[in-house]
Amino acid sequence: MIMLLFGLATLIFLMFSMIAVRYFGGKFSYCNDATVYGRVDCVGNFIDGSGILKPRSWILPEHNFDWVGKGVLTLFEIATLDEWLEVMYASQDISGTDRQPIMNKSSTNAVFFVLFICIGSMFTVRAFIGVFIDQFALASGSKLLTEKQKTFRDLHRIVEYMKPLKDIKRPEGENFFAKLRRFSYD
Repeated sequence: MIMLLFGLATLIFLMFSMIAVRYFGGKFSYCNDATVYGRVDCVGNFIDGSGILKPRSWILPEHNFDWVGKGVLTLFEIATLDEWLEVMYASQDISGTDRQPIMNKSSTNAVFFVLFICIGSMFTVRAFIGVFIDQFALASGSKLLTEKQKTFRDLHRIVEYMKPLKDIKRPEGENFFAKLRRFSYD
């Protein structure tokens, strides 16, 4: 069951990664000088907002989809819901390959990330957690019980193993004391 689920998750992540490489590959890069148009113009020096002269450089962010392996890693980080909004916002600013990002130029790219969150994160990751908890419950299950449930389970086990030490028979006889013992026994 775990291997089947792992295979399904790998297939989903690879599929989304290939789609992302096709549509977003090479488009997440940007120049540290926001006034340039593209990679060709990102040369020389510029004066930044604080008045310091800096060299222009073309930057590839850590989260990108330039090849399938990096795409799977980025999607895995998105599936954990860690920093996924920054990646989605960067995809919405895409203006083309080797072009400087423009704010909300491609806002429809957010649909890809919302679909992936619904399928990749909510379904796949939750299914993994569910399978692991189910397998653990089959093995012992004690970690999933509350304190009251553990107490009930322990008392139930004690009651199952309790047996009287000696089987006492109903008193016999016809005299007064035998009748009194039978009455008390009943």
